[in-house]
Amino acid sequence: MNPKWFFKRALALGIACFVTFAFTADAAPAYNKLGRPKLQAGQNVLLQTGIVNKLIVDRYTWRDSHGRPRSASLVRFGQQLDGQPRGGYAIQFSYQIFDTVKRKWKTVYLNPPSFRGDAGFGYFVSHELYRYFDANVCADDSNYCTIASLHGQDDSPLGLSMPGSGKTVSVTNQRAVHKFTQNYPHWGTKTALADIYDPTPSNLNAHKKYDLPVTIKWKFSAGQDYPLWSVTYNLANAPANTVSVDLRGPYGYLIFDKTDAPLTQLEWGDQYKFATSGANVLTNSDWTWNGLNGGARYNLLVAGAYEFGLVQTVPYAASKSGSGWSDDRGKTSADGMGCPDAGWRMPCDWEWTYQSIQYEDFNANPSAAKKIAWGSAPYVGTNKTSDDTGEPFAGYPKVSYQVWITFDNTGGANTRALAASIH
Repeated sequence: MNPKWFFKRALALGIACFVTFAFTADAAPAYNKLGRPKLQAGQNVLLQTGIVNKLIVDRYTWRDSHGRPRSASLVRFGQQLDGQPRGGYAIQFSYQIFDTVKRKWKTVYLNPPSFRGDAGFGYFVSHELYRYFDANVCADDSNYCTIASLHGQDDSPLGLSMPGSGKTVSVTNQRAVHKFTQNYPHWGTKTALADIYDPTPSNLNAHKKYDLPVTIKWKFSAGQDYPLWSVTYNLANAPANTVSVDLRGPYGYLIFDKTDAPLTQLEWGDQYKFATSGANVLTNSDWTWNGLNGGARYNLLVAGAYEFGLVQTVPYAASKSGSGWSDDRGKTSADGMGCPDAGWRMPCDWEWTYQSIQYEDFNANPSAAKKIAWGSAPYVGTNKTSDDTGEPFAGYPKVSYQVWITFDNTGGANTRALAASIH
């Protein structure tokens, strides 16, 4: 049977289907390149399979709160891009805005740059806690590094390059759900530590690499502007206090404005709301981090009118994700240099609640980086019940959370409003 005919016929009949296969992106002649996302009258949700940005995707198009089509193109596992394995993430988002000059709707695309191995969005990433070992065994002759590094391995691989599986769970005219599953292993100790900051054995035989399953679901609903991304990370295979990690998914890099211009605003919300001020975002930016957050946790990048962000679905007070320590939380740049050792007015990179642009050649020049991710306290896998700030934390035996992935043309206003509405 011709696969091209089969998928066209199945989709015409409204059949949700999924086939697992392996090939390179250059060897996929059975699928057509997908055109501009659109919906017919009376059609609220549409699933199509085809090529977007050189990869085979399951593209979900849904009608948003304005009655206009939005889309997310999810990459199937078993593919390669530029010789590297790929799967389990979004390679493109789209939405429509009204052109007041030409008096018509136009489509805005969020696309990956072609020069980055982390390009795309919505995959899983988790970083191992740096440990204090009982001997100076680290590469820099210190006793402070990760267990993975002692074994010559990456302590935080990108989930988009790891094997996994995916399928359409359900599709109706009102909503669709897609699921990805994969193993995301971490190194830990064979024997649990009484406290994760106790000296970690440096003997390689005292360590073990644990297989830890992760499940990611994408939900698209008619009438909603943004995809709902949820994750469950199951650490039950590793006894409590053997593994200690953080959670940074959804993670990735997409160009969300028309010209890849410099950022004009960086914001996030944990217990307090952080925001830069001024025309650009750089290490010398002024900032505030002292307004209490009465809504949900969020992370937000703004470039002119364009925004790209993440908003958790529960209020901050109900979140158990935890935060890392920062001396600058509750302060503003008027209180002094945020990171004097680095010469930054901004807080030090490790103090930011969520990962975004702080590791992207962040310097005294305006940043145009478009990376964004989530964040948590680095104690997932332990029996700790509070984070470094004293806030409630739960990280074992499994962790689940949901975030809205926001992309819009309101200069950050819609993302801020969504976060504030969750209380």
